[in-house]
Amino acid sequence: MAMPNVEQILLPSDDNQVNAIVGNGKVVNASDMVMAYSFDRDAGAAFTGVLEGSAGGIVWTQIATLAASGEGVIPEQYMMVRARITVGGAIGANTLLRYHGKS
Repeated sequence: MAMPNVEQILLPSDDNQVNAIVGNGKVVNASDMVMAYSFDRDAGAAFTGVLEGSAGGIVWTQIATLAASGEGVIPEQYMMVRARITVGGAIGANTLLRYHGKS
């Protein structure tokens, strides 16, 4: 029987993890039947970014903007996901980006 799997996707940030910095976050292996993402954006967040997916790690496609809290589907062809910050700024105390699947 498949077990639920929930993992955090880290935003590229400064050493104190207070401010998101422009760049690509750590690539997360999403080949374990990932089905969805959830994003909780804190009221104090002041960065601009996107959630991206890739089948092979060469071409990255935008799945969602990280402008507001929400959730959605990660298309099954993406074996990898990452956060990309386009404009740096405060992360906010409770900002959290996760992916959900079964392993």
